[in-house]
Amino acid sequence: MDPITIILTLAGLIVALVFGILQVGIGRKQLRLSLKTDERGFLTSTDKDEVPRKTTELSKDLKENNGTDRIAGPLLGTVAQFFQNRCKELRELKLQLLNQELRLLLVCGRPGVGKTALITKFIHDLKNDDFYLDEPKTISIDSIVYITLRQSEDRSPDKIVDLLAKTLTPMASRELQDKWKGESTLNTKLEFLFRDTLAHHRCLIVLDNLENILDAENQIHKDYDDLKQFIEKCIELDHSAQLVITSRRTMVFRTDLEGCIGKRRVELSLDDGLPEPDAIKLLRKLDTDGSLGIQNSDYEPLVKAVKQCYNIPRTLEILVGTIRQRRTWTLSKLFDNPETLSLLSANPARELHESLSSEEKLVVQALSVYDRPVPSDAVHHILPRHPVDDIIDALIKNYVITCDYRNKHVSLHPLDRSYAYRLIPDAETNNTKPVFHLLAAEFFGSQEKPQSEWKGIEDIDAHLQEIHHLVLAKHYDDACTILNIIDREHLAVWGNYALIIELRIALVGQIKDRYLNSINLGNLGCAYLESGAPDKSVSYYEEALTIACELSDKAESRWLGNLGVAHLSLGHIEKARDYFEQALALAKEIGDRKHQGRWLGKLAHFQLRDGKAPNAIQAYHEAIEIAREEKDIRFEQYWLAALGSIHASSGETHEAIRFFEDASDRSERIGDQKRRYEYLLNLAACFANLGNKPKEKECYERAITIARNYGDAVAEGNSLVSLAECFFNMGNVPESIIHYESAVSIASALGDKLAERNFLRRLGLIAISNGNAEQAIQYYDKALEIIPDVEDDPTEIDLLIKLGSSSYYLGDHNKSIMYYNLALSSARKIGNREFESIALYNIGDANHLGGNLSEAEHYYQESLTIDEIATNYKCALGLGMVYLQQGAGKKARKYFNRCATICNHFLEQNYRFHPESSALSLALLGMGKSKEALLILHQGIERGVSVDGLHYTLQDLLVLKRCKESLLGLEEAIELIKKALA
Repeated sequence: MDPITIILTLAGLIVALVFGILQVGIGRKQLRLSLKTDERGFLTSTDKDEVPRKTTELSKDLKENNGTDRIAGPLLGTVAQFFQNRCKELRELKLQLLNQELRLLLVCGRPGVGKTALITKFIHDLKNDDFYLDEPKTISIDSIVYITLRQSEDRSPDKIVDLLAKTLTPMASRELQDKWKGESTLNTKLEFLFRDTLAHHRCLIVLDNLENILDAENQIHKDYDDLKQFIEKCIELDHSAQLVITSRRTMVFRTDLEGCIGKRRVELSLDDGLPEPDAIKLLRKLDTDGSLGIQNSDYEPLVKAVKQCYNIPRTLEILVGTIRQRRTWTLSKLFDNPETLSLLSANPARELHESLSSEEKLVVQALSVYDRPVPSDAVHHILPRHPVDDIIDALIKNYVITCDYRNKHVSLHPLDRSYAYRLIPDAETNNTKPVFHLLAAEFFGSQEKPQSEWKGIEDIDAHLQEIHHLVLAKHYDDACTILNIIDREHLAVWGNYALIIELRIALVGQIKDRYLNSINLGNLGCAYLESGAPDKSVSYYEEALTIACELSDKAESRWLGNLGVAHLSLGHIEKARDYFEQALALAKEIGDRKHQGRWLGKLAHFQLRDGKAPNAIQAYHEAIEIAREEKDIRFEQYWLAALGSIHASSGETHEAIRFFEDASDRSERIGDQKRRYEYLLNLAACFANLGNKPKEKECYERAITIARNYGDAVAEGNSLVSLAECFFNMGNVPESIIHYESAVSIASALGDKLAERNFLRRLGLIAISNGNAEQAIQYYDKALEIIPDVEDDPTEIDLLIKLGSSSYYLGDHNKSIMYYNLALSSARKIGNREFESIALYNIGDANHLGGNLSEAEHYYQESLTIDEIATNYKCALGLGMVYLQQGAGKKARKYFNRCATICNHFLEQNYRFHPESSALSLALLGMGKSKEALLILHQGIERGVSVDGLHYTLQDLLVLKRCKESLLGLEEAIELIKKALA
């Protein structure tokens, strides 16, 4: 294992080993949106002041709920300037989404029919709680993810997961992102997404404009196979999410899937346009000031108009917009010219565009370049000498441009955008596509945030848009230069490997500058390596290396070393070593100190593998010096932590502390909170090893603060557990309980049943050690109510046994034996011999303590027939006591001797005071070897036996006293333990 990754989180390991806590699973604190419908599907009016108030309250509630978002994605701020309610379609949408078996709702229809407007209206009403019920039909939705597929960078599962993560609790989000960035296959990741993350999280995933990725056969194009797999898995698997897709064409699935989809897919067709009454209402609304004569027109002419426009909302808008553009036209004048009306209905986008002045056409074409809502300044940047704002205002009034008044962004309908964009010349002269795209790139370049504010991909959206337009302007070298700024230290750190691959593949073969070309190829290799495809990364690294060699470029060392990293990932150990050695030699030769240090650190891994720890330590020290020279703080902290790990594993705890503290300082300096958290856990483990409880406690407290700051609930929960154990070992039981209960609350909020149950089990043990059996029973009962989905999990048996022990502690002998018998039955049911042996022993022990010696002897003997060392020595000790009490000294000595033999064998391998050495001391007392017994007790106390260990030892001594009071050394042993407890 690479020393960089050898992090000695001993406290976490102790928790895992002692309490069976393997992992804190994903959490789902559900945020509910209620969509209510009546039988007719009509929308009732809402108080204008009430909707903003409810929306504000909801937003406040969400921010108080771990800061998660309810809706993620570029949802349009406006539905349509005049949205005419599609009661039938809205009702159908609502009724279909009530069916939780539904996986895919496909909204299909011709261009301009209002698919996006319908879905957006639906989401806005859902968001604002604008639906009401005459009957109790409610759609409960946790979150909505909205994605338009018009831009290529959004056409991937990565984009969906990135947005979905924003709607989850911090823990659930981090768990999903970590899984998604891992090296498993896409199929495995999708299984986790749907069966774990979305198992109980009711999410609407809206994919708008699917026609952008369909091929001629109406199947998803092979270039978007990842998205195809996403949609197919969403339909195939059982989960709580639903997929809503809009498309101009229906979607065709593979033959085997088509045959088994059944009720999981429903298609809603909008090809008929609006119902005639609604279409006429919309037409009248569009004549806002009545100047066109439509508001007061007779019914018959309006029927003729809407039929001519096929009742399609966007065509009706264009009809009115075109009349407005013609200035002197009216609806009646248009009817007098049937040829013009026919042309308009046949190609409304063309007729609308033709009705524009040359200056208006230029503004529309400039806006079409952006293919997304933008501020008017974006258009002004392309056309600085034109009255852009005045023209845009007029075009908004005439329904050519849509304005989102919430954020003052303007956009075109996809039909109009597509038509206008096709009319822009391709030649590289004024007012052409390359020029417009270059100016658009300049605009986004002016919108870039300072690097200090980059926290996530949304903060570098302007850079991504700049790259997009530079590529379309064929300025590939400039696009690569911008990408180099955001790639390694940002996109890669945030796990956006698929996006990096997409952006860099678009540049392959297009870059003129050979140096930039090598960087593009090499960083493409890095993206493939980090996305779990080291085999693909090798060829790109080799291409980058070839160019770097030809250019005698310093990057040659970098690509050699990265080839080493790739081959190490592929398990080619010696090949990786060879590349690291070559990279190091070259870095020394050309004076590339930064990479010299990095490859030295990597090679130290192999020196440790070869058993040359001193050489590895020397290499790490040298790598640290170089990192300091080059101000390479990120790698300096890695090497410091690696040295800390080596010294800790060698028992040189004080040296380990020094290195971990230095590593923690460097991580704090560069804002690497996750690494700093890990280093604090290492420091806590080191201080625990030294017995410095105050320092150990301080490290855990700082780690908890950091975990809270970067929103890692798993880390916070585990640190709370470690802090609770620290308090317990310091004898501060109340503080220990407080922190364990906080950990329980976090596990419960995250939906991690396994962790919650284990924490409650430990709380029961702590309560028992504090003499509070009633409280222990409460914790155990709560733990029993939690049923994690773990096959043949023995925890329930363990809890039943602990309930039996706690009941006996309270003097309820019958209830104690009842719990033990339940545990025995459960153990036999799942075939767990270990717990069967434990249950048998406990039934014997309860009978023994209750004075029923014959029953005790029977169960002890039956337990001994199962070869389980952990219970065999206890049963042997119990039988020794039973026979001693019955006066059968010879039999008693035989079993005391058997107990001592087992304990001695065990303690030779791993010395612990409790319970093996405790049992050994009792067996020795039973055999009359009091000096040896008292010596073992003294040694245990000196080495720091736990409080609960002392309690159990005292209880056993009192039982032994009841068997035979006159045993030599017994009273002295009892006083010794009582004194230690005091």
